[in-house]
Amino acid sequence: MQDAITSTIGSVLKFLFSWLLWSLVLFNLGRVTLLIFTLGRYPRGPALKQHANRISSLGALVVVVLWASIAVHNNFAQAKVASFRDILQDKTYASSGTALSNNSFKPTPLRGAA
Repeated sequence: MQDAITSTIGSVLKFLFSWLLWSLVLFNLGRVTLLIFTLGRYPRGPALKQHANRISSLGALVVVVLWASIAVHNNFAQAKVASFRDILQDKTYASSGTALSNNSFKPTPLRGAA
């Protein structure tokens, strides 16, 4: 009996969460996106009810595109840091005299400093 109640409550909560996510969050995100791209012309009036699933799907697509762009940006930012670190640690580049090695760095004193 307790398993049936737990299963029912879990199913109801799962339905409510998915409905809230799909109908409120993703729908409004898709609607705002469409309003921005169509300069406020779509979706209005009966198109809101007729195309609710398409609008929510666009909201889901916006979430995926934003997530993917953040992931790509972080990947390239990490690659830039790694390549800069490789340049600093490259012995051939540092020994050619064009870059400062760790033991040859001597700061110049500031003018007027005591």
